[in-house]
Amino acid sequence: MTTASISHQQTESAVTREPSVIESMAPLALILAVFYFLIIRPQQKKMKEHQDTVASLKSGDRVLIGSGIIGMIINPDSAPSEATLEISQGVVINIRKDMVTEVFPASEKQTKKVEQKKPSKEKTKTAEKTKKK
Repeated sequence: MTTASISHQQTESAVTREPSVIESMAPLALILAVFYFLIIRPQQKKMKEHQDTVASLKSGDRVLIGSGIIGMIINPDSAPSEATLEISQGVVINIRKDMVTEVFPASEKQTKKVEQKKPSKEKTKTAEKTKKK
């Protein structure tokens, strides 16, 4: 046997060698790690911030909701997942808290004004009774 044929046999055996399980799984694990750190983890942080923002809503906060309406929170606890929003003087709507996309903290002057406008529980009960009829 010549030296050329021996080296040819060695290169053939090196080429036909199958990768181990660890070597074949390494690219998949790397891709999953990249997805986690670039996509999943930032999204989880964003969701946590949104939940904290919604939980911290208080009377007088100016908010932007998903539909583009800007208004002032009058009663953040009108229902477990709802808040009362004044979008114009005398125009009040109920919104889902999770639709709030941005909060603009209110000044003290606005907060005092909202406290005066906050509906009493008696008025709210009367309004609910009239809705049921």
